[in-house]
Amino acid sequence: ITIDTLEELAKSGLTVGGWGEDKRELFVSSTDRALNIIGSRFQLTSKEDEAVAKVANGTFSYYENTQTLQEARAKRQLLEDMQKRLASLQGKMMDDRNLHIMQECVILMPISIGMDRNSPLKPRVDHI
Repeated sequence: ITIDTLEELAKSGLTVGGWGEDKRELFVSSTDRALNIIGSRFQLTSKEDEAVAKVANGTFSYYENTQTLQEARAKRQLLEDMQKRLASLQGKMMDDRNLHIMQECVILMPISIGMDRNSPLKPRVDHI
């Protein structure tokens, strides 16, 4: 099952976890119903590798920033490749799921850059 929205995650019944009480509080204190449902199932986790393993089992959803999740996915893919090679040598099958990063964001953070008036850097930044 692929989950791409907060509503789908809330309806899925999956346990959600992340590092830090502030992340749990983000869900619990929200006025959004779906976020409250997710927050009620939120578990604090301090070990990323264990959280990622539970995600691969299909029993957990891990809340973290996109860059951290992409790095975790790349590490997991390398590990899975090594394990699959070993499993094929031993005649075993692996049943882990691929790690998927949800499309919908919980927090949208626009970024701005302040500059002095008539800054010589402005033309370079304008086209970014």
